[in-house]
Parts: sequence; structure tokens; C-alpha cells
Amino acid sequence: MTEPMQQAAGLPPLARILVGIDGTAEAARTLEVTQGLALATGAEVIVVVAFDEAWSFERPAATIVDGAVDEDEPEAEAIARHAQDQLERAGVTTRAIVFEGTFPQAVNAVLDDEQPDLVVVGAGQRARAREFVFGSNAEKVVRTSPVSVLVVR
Repeated sequence: MTEPMQQAAGLPPLARILVGIDGTAEAARTLEVTQGLALATGAEVIVVVAFDEAWSFERPAATIVDGAVDEDEPEAEAIARHAQDQLERAGVTTRAIVFEGTFPQAVNAVLDDEQPDLVVVGAGQRARAREFVFGSNAEKVVRTSPVSVLVVR
């Protein structure tokens, strides 16, 4: 979709899209939607993968373990590389950023540095006691983002 078409449809021009992923099946769907948006608009995609404490990327439950950040960083880098490769094979200009911290912290830091036009996040399907008490990562990003946020289910 060209910029005039985006404007005619009432959509803001998209030059840069930030997408947050974590290696789950839900994140794969989020990446697919982002890829479609980027191909339709010509936008660059910035892939963000955050790693925090002992939250594992593939396992639904978290266990706090000393030194887990050291183990999670290579996994986060592998997830970011895989996403970047996938997008680039599809013809999307892509960069990847791995961030030590929570997902909302990562998004806010990258928002400040990269100034994307849109943030894309997955809603996630797993209900955790932590999310019930503190809110989901997607909800935190929606609440704090100064730019539009697309939540993918």
C-alpha cells in the first residue's frame, strides 16, 4: 500500500514498525502480521526480544534461578536472529534488538531511541498469576506507548 493509499484509507504512513516477540507460537503469529504490514507499507521492522530474570521463552511457567539471565541472553539472540532472517527472506528491511529487562522496559527504551510509527505486540494466551495481579505485558505497552499499538490475538 503506497503512502497516498494509506492516507486515503485514513491510515498514518508507516516508516518503522517495532514488534516485540518471545519465541512462542503467539509471537510467531505476531511476526506474521507484522511482516504483512511491512510488505504492504514498505516499513522497516525493528524486532525486539527482551529477557528478564529467569522467565523462559518456551516454558509457560517461570522459575527464579541464579544466573538465568546468562542462559537467557543467547536464547533471546537466537530468537531475534531467526525473526530477522524470516523477515529479510520475505523482503522486509529489518533490524533486531535484544534487551535485558522486562518487555515493557524494552519497548519503552526502543521507542525513545527508534521512534517507530507503530508497535505490534501479541496478546498471549497464557494466564499467569503474575499477569492477573500486575497486568499483561501487552496491556502495559498499550497504556504507556506514545504511538499506536496493534495487539495481535
